[in-house]
Amino acid sequence: MYQKNINKLNSENINAIVMLCSHNGGAFIYSQIISILDQTEQIQRLCVYDFNSTDNTISEIYRAKDYCASNEIDVCIDIEVFASAPGVNQSFITALKCVSKFIKSNDWLYVCDQDDIWKKDKHLNVMQYIKSQRNAIEPILLHHDVEIVDANLKRIGNSYYDDSQVLVLKKLNQPAKYYGLVIGHTICMNSCAVHTLSGLSQYEQIAMYDWFWGALIEAVGKRIFIPETLSLYRQHSNNLVGARWRNKSITQKLHDTAATTLVAVLQCTLLEYEISRLLVSSNRRVDEEAKNREVEYEKTYTTLLKIKLLMKPIIIKIIIDLTVPLFKIYTSAHRFEHRE
Repeated sequence: MYQKNINKLNSENINAIVMLCSHNGGAFIYSQIISILDQTEQIQRLCVYDFNSTDNTISEIYRAKDYCASNEIDVCIDIEVFASAPGVNQSFITALKCVSKFIKSNDWLYVCDQDDIWKKDKHLNVMQYIKSQRNAIEPILLHHDVEIVDANLKRIGNSYYDDSQVLVLKKLNQPAKYYGLVIGHTICMNSCAVHTLSGLSQYEQIAMYDWFWGALIEAVGKRIFIPETLSLYRQHSNNLVGARWRNKSITQKLHDTAATTLVAVLQCTLLEYEISRLLVSSNRRVDEEAKNREVEYEKTYTTLLKIKLLMKPIIIKIIIDLTVPLFKIYTSAHRFEHRE
C-alpha cells in the first residue's frame, strides 16, 4: 500500500530538492545547472547523479558548483558518480531510490534532465501549486508544459502538448494510459509520491519512467498539470526521446505512433499490476492469476513488436486499429481482482 505522509506541510518550511541525472551531457549540463541556481525563488538542494560519463560532464558539474560558491548562492550541491550507465529508465529509478533514503515529509522533489533550461520563475510558479497541496497525505505529482527549442535555444514549438505524438494519439481516441502525458524533466512530487514510486517491484519492462510514474500516481494519488511553459525542452542530436514531431514525415509519424501504442499494451499490464498491489489492503493479496496474465500479455506484446518491425507503417496503423480495441475488451473482461 502506498505510504501516506501523515505530517502536514508547513507552507513556510517547504524544501525543494532537485534530482538531476547525467550521462555524457557535458555540452549542456552547465547551463542547465546555472538555470536552476539562478531561480527567482531559491531551491535548497541539488543532487546530481552521474552514470559513467566519459566526456567533460563531471568537470562541468564542478564548474557549476564553483559558480554557486563564488556567487554565495545558498544551495547544497551533492554529486554521486556511478560506475555504469544502465540507460535512461534505470538511471532515474536508481537516483529516485537514493533520494528516497533521505527525503523528508516537507520536501518536494524536482526531476531534472541534463540538457534543458529552467525559466527563471519556474520554481516560484510551481511553489504556488505546492502550497495549495500542503495538507495532502496522498502521493502528488505536478508537471508542466514546455517550450520546444533547438540546441541553440531557438524556439521551434510553443507547447509540447499542441505539437507532439500525444495529440495524434488523442485524435485516435486511445485512452490516456496509452501515451505519455508527463514529461520527465517537468515533474515535481511530494515525499509520499517519491516513496511510492521508489518501492515499485516491476520496473524492467516499462516504456519510459515518466510515462509510468505519471499514470501510476494518477491512479493512486493525484496528478496535477500546470499549463504554463516553465522550461525550455532542448532538442538536439543526442536526445534519446524528444518532441521533434513536426519535422517527421507522415510515414515516420505512423511508425512512431504504432510503436508507442504497441509498447503501451505491455506498460498498461504492468500498471494494472502495480496499482492493484499498491491499493490492496494488508489482509489481502493480489490475485495469482493476474501475475500469470502479466506473462501472457508480455508474450503477446513481443509477438506484436516483431510484427511491427516486419510490416510497413501504413499496415501497422491498421494493426493498431484492430488490436488495441481487442486488448481493451480483454482487459475489461479480465480485471485484476483482490481475493481474501
